[in-house]
Amino acid sequence: MPNLYLTAGAAYTTDDYADVWLLSAGIGGYMPLTENIHIAADGGILYSDVDYDDGNSLFGRSSDSETGWYVRPHLRAKWGCLTVHAGAMYSDINDEDDWAGFANLYYQLNTNWDITAGYHYGDEYEVITAGVRYRY
Repeated sequence: MPNLYLTAGAAYTTDDYADVWLLSAGIGGYMPLTENIHIAADGGILYSDVDYDDGNSLFGRSSDSETGWYVRPHLRAKWGCLTVHAGAMYSDINDEDDWAGFANLYYQLNTNWDITAGYHYGDEYEVITAGVRYRY
């Protein structure tokens, strides 16, 4: 099963009104189009936990958590130490169905670790990301 992979992620966002955790876990597969370019798709479960300041509770804070799912078709390409992923993500969580686009860059530091940067956008948001990735 060399064309299958597991994926997991965690994201934290904060602003003046809310703190949001988003966790994901899934399975995916890919098909080579060329030696360096693959078409890929993965899907799995999403979990979100939102702690927000709405002024309605005794201490001015309340929270909400939801579970949903996602699917993410994309292209990925690798040249030397640089890998690029670009595609779309459909998610069904928090009583909303949403399509979003994304582009992620990964620069290989060694056999298992990459540094990452990305741009994700949807109908109501734009996010610039940075982080690390562990490859098994």
